[in-house]
Amino acid sequence: MKARKLLTLLAVGVLTLSLAGPAISAGMGDDIKGTVTKIDGNHVTIKSVTGDEKTVEPANPEALGGLKVGDQAMVKDGKLTKAGGAEPSAPSPGSGY
Repeated sequence: MKARKLLTLLAVGVLTLSLAGPAISAGMGDDIKGTVTKIDGNHVTIKSVTGDEKTVEPANPEALGGLKVGDQAMVKDGKLTKAGGAEPSAPSPGSGY
């Protein structure tokens, strides 16, 4: 009887994890932030600071109009946005600090 209970518990655990996996990863989908490396039709390829590249088809293709290779952009929840001007990471020499 113990073996049967253990087997049932194991089966329930495997089933639960198999159903939860896609739901968890769905939220991670196509979210990426980085530099545009390629624009091809309605698809854009973005390379993150870690070197990961993703090619996505944004839910708002009109955002591709003002985008060019080298721009900073992000895709979150399927929507593409172009990042504004980046602030300098260090003050320039002679900035009066």
